[in-house]
Amino acid sequence: HIYSFNFNNKWGSNTPEYGKQVNYRQIAGVRFYVNFGIYGKIAADSLWFSDVLLSNTLLSVPNVTNSPAQKLFIYPNPTSAFIRVCSNSPVLGTATIQFVNLTGMVVKEVHSDLSQEIMVSDLPQGYYTLRVISNNSPLGIGSFIKL
Repeated sequence: HIYSFNFNNKWGSNTPEYGKQVNYRQIAGVRFYVNFGIYGKIAADSLWFSDVLLSNTLLSVPNVTNSPAQKLFIYPNPTSAFIRVCSNSPVLGTATIQFVNLTGMVVKEVHSDLSQEIMVSDLPQGYYTLRVISNNSPLGIGSFIKL
């Protein structure tokens, strides 16, 4: 659902009918993530949020430090076309490689030999966590930025 707030204590929504006022108490919460990007610097400015999409799924990315899997080394990073994945553990044959976006959703899954280049040109720009699964057990987790 689309929600809006006009700072006159009036919440609007597109459901059940566009522009109708809604009870703000029915909105459980909103998360906004803001960073400076890879080339940014600390600054002060104003923000305007528009077309914000809300999700009822858990907004998390697997944490490398809390995972039983090891950290993977991904290069080049950042990248626009392909990545290579290096692991301290040998991987024989193909592995399942999952691409997880910032909302915690698996947006791409490939089965590949880790010695091969893995194409990422079809992914939108953003920050991704990579999970590698080999023989039905987690092998490693790493992160990269898609330009």
